[in-house]
Amino acid sequence: MAKSRAIFWVAHSLTLLGVIAFIVVLTSKVSSGDGTQQYLSMAGIKVSYIGALALFCVIPLFVIVLFVLDYLGNRDYRDFQKKYKIEDKEGD
Repeated sequence: MAKSRAIFWVAHSLTLLGVIAFIVVLTSKVSSGDGTQQYLSMAGIKVSYIGALALFCVIPLFVIVLFVLDYLGNRDYRDFQKKYKIEDKEGD
């Protein structure tokens, strides 16, 4: 178990470092004036450096919206349970 946990954290750390390095490269390309140049993505789609950087900037917004919607859904579910006195089953 400990070995797989260590591999898990190493893999996530390397992934995070790769994403950070990609964002640094995108930022340097945009700041040097090459932001409108296009490159082929892994899917074969032409993407500009500015477009890729904008996509990375929008991800935190999507995560915040996801957490807000999840919170509101759970709050409605708890209110429904409280109103009709419904108990959760064990194991759910």
